[in-house]
Amino acid sequence: MWRIGTMGYNARKDCVMTTLSALESVLNHLKFATTQGAALQAAWDHYGSGMRHE
Repeated sequence: MWRIGTMGYNARKDCVMTTLSALESVLNHLKFATTQGAALQAAWDHYGSGMRHE
């Protein structure tokens, strides 16, 4: 089990998107069943939802 967090400076949108992209890439490389682009799309949906994020 891994716990990945983004706090402070690393909670910026570009850092979050980079983290999600890298994690998806590693999981795909390790043959885990993932939906390509789903994590990034969910993050973009969140950022576009008007919810408070800084």
